[in-house]
Amino acid sequence: MSSPLELLAPAGNRACLDAALEAGADAVYLGLTTLNARRYARNFSEGELADACVAAHARGRRVHLALNIDLAQDELSRAARSLEVASRLGVDVVIVRDPALLALRRHFPELEYHLSTQACVTSSADVEAARDLGVRRVVLARELTLAEIVAASRVEGVETEVFAHGAMCFSVSGRCLLSSWVGGRSGNRGQCTSPCRVDWTLDGEPGGTPFSMHDLSLVARMDELRHAGVRAVKIEGRMKNPSWVRASVALLRRAIDGADAPDELARDAERRGAPPGRRLTSGYLDGQRHDLVERGTPGAAGPSKEAAETPHFPQVTVRDDVAELLRAVDAPAQSGSGPRPDRVRLTAEQAPAFLARVTPAAGAIVEGLDGNALAQLKARVPGVPLVVALPGVSFEEELPQLAALVAAAVLHGVTVEANSWGGWFLSRRAGARMMAGPGLAVLNALAARELAARGFQEVTASVEADALKLEALVGRITTPCSVVAFGRPALMTTRVELPEEVAAAEVEDRRAARMRARRVGAVWEWRPVQPFDVRGLRLPPGTAHVVVDLIASPDPLAEWERGPDGASHFNMDRVLS
Repeated sequence: MSSPLELLAPAGNRACLDAALEAGADAVYLGLTTLNARRYARNFSEGELADACVAAHARGRRVHLALNIDLAQDELSRAARSLEVASRLGVDVVIVRDPALLALRRHFPELEYHLSTQACVTSSADVEAARDLGVRRVVLARELTLAEIVAASRVEGVETEVFAHGAMCFSVSGRCLLSSWVGGRSGNRGQCTSPCRVDWTLDGEPGGTPFSMHDLSLVARMDELRHAGVRAVKIEGRMKNPSWVRASVALLRRAIDGADAPDELARDAERRGAPPGRRLTSGYLDGQRHDLVERGTPGAAGPSKEAAETPHFPQVTVRDDVAELLRAVDAPAQSGSGPRPDRVRLTAEQAPAFLARVTPAAGAIVEGLDGNALAQLKARVPGVPLVVALPGVSFEEELPQLAALVAAAVLHGVTVEANSWGGWFLSRRAGARMMAGPGLAVLNALAARELAARGFQEVTASVEADALKLEALVGRITTPCSVVAFGRPALMTTRVELPEEVAAAEVEDRRAARMRARRVGAVWEWRPVQPFDVRGLRLPPGTAHVVVDLIASPDPLAEWERGPDGASHFNMDRVLS
């Protein structure tokens, strides 16, 4: 018999929490005024969190605390204090993304850990990885079909949770750099400014809002989700007001309890509607990829920066074993002169011609290989150290091919770059030598230490890092760390099937951010037209490898040798927030 569905509601403030509890939510998820993925919500101070726990537990409901961002080195102590506060106040669950918090899990056995949708859980391999990491539940990516949700939910020992109502992102969560690229405000650190909701031009002509998604509503699909093995359904909306939260929770409560027929529930959802300019959709559940985007002008603006209070950092003293661990990863570890580029990143199509002319000292990371292509490339460039890059987003149907590629890498003695937890699981199971790529990038030394404990021989610094954060990371890390010094990073990765006129166009927003789409397997990547280039800056001493990423380069050899004029420094000249 299927387990009952837990209804998890957003609480951006105390009024929303009360509305959610009164309307029938089984649990609420919320954040402190720092270190969560909705920093523009009002959120909760330590005292307000204590009151929230009392109010929820008095009704027999649970409280989930979101700590689901990439943590910088100087934020580790705040994160540890947040876990200490959560433990003392009786928080039931913490929702995490950063490997540093996984390293702290064993010090807080009383807290239940859930892996955030920001961790990009898109297949059963990702769920199996979560089980091996000691995580109780995963929040699945919104991009999954019902069949893929079934496959993920069949993994024993881990519960699954899915979004069932509210806003959707154009990019797979945890794989979006757009807000960071255009203004230094990272969606992976809770500071997204919703640049996907604004108008863009297509080849210089007005293009509407090609990245503004419809809103999700699965209110009529609760029985299917229950039978799929899902444990909890979640409402997106920590930026919403109490009346919206109350109405949404009440609607989902009726659906879960079977109080009304699915058709009536669907009609009620339509009557309540989405924000102006957006329609309701069942998302990817039935395998659809088209008609998920509203091309008109959106009615809802991006989040208000005045909504957030000044962050309040818990001032409790952490337990002794945690304090000792934090001291160990905050001691300077490296010295020496700044390095120069010694490794290149290429596609399988670029690699043969480029590596016939250039032999980087630390070799080449190659994307898009299969077993046969790997064998052929290795034979053509026998003196070049190769690294097989696994994708940052992969779905259930791709797992057999990825497993075969990892097996081929092991056969040929080639290192595998994992860019997701599922990639780590497949690589570790095969006994591959592993390095962590940009999809598992780090901003703090404790995250690097945790990845090393999980079998990674090398790690990669977050491409979003500013100069101070990068220096703080590299200066304290003990695992060999690569820094990407040049490239056109994937700013968005989407499963939406792009219309031909969008896929073929150069798109630009009002801040002159220009991008082009690139098809990669089951997804589209949006990469900037102009790269960033920090090769002329002083990179931190102790950097193990400096990577030049030539994916989407129009002239790889020329850009390896000299690079384009006028390239940006991404976040290196500003403060990443």
